[in-house]
Amino acid sequence: MTQQLSETYHLGDIDQIAFVVNNLDIALPTYTTLFGSFKSVLLPNIPVVYRDKETSIALKMAFGKNESLEIEIIEPVNKNGETGPFGEHLKTHGEGVHHVRFKVKNLQETLRLMEADGYKNIYGNLNSDRPWAYIEAPDKLGHTLIELIE
Repeated sequence: MTQQLSETYHLGDIDQIAFVVNNLDIALPTYTTLFGSFKSVLLPNIPVVYRDKETSIALKMAFGKNESLEIEIIEPVNKNGETGPFGEHLKTHGEGVHHVRFKVKNLQETLRLMEADGYKNIYGNLNSDRPWAYIEAPDKLGHTLIELIE
């Protein structure tokens, strides 16, 4: 594939970059130094589909802005034993960049095109008011996930 990902699938600009951490309270001062202030929230029960299984995930999150780019920091809380792609990433790759997000006009159509090229929808909620999905890229693109949101 010689075109950029965003051009190939009509994704537009990246509007969010997300980092996964083991402990949000410990990590937040470092990210604040890099990006400015953050607002922290606890999401205790997010209904999702993770690797084709319906579940729920609890997350501690912090959101900040750097001009037009949203910065998201995520700590999986693991209240029910499920940490989803966040715990998976921490076990396999450690702390760091987890995903980049693109807004799309038609999530189902974009998923269809990407899946035909070897991408895999591993996490998300396609039935929410604002459908979203995390996409695992073919190995040649590394381990950073792609989030699509309608």
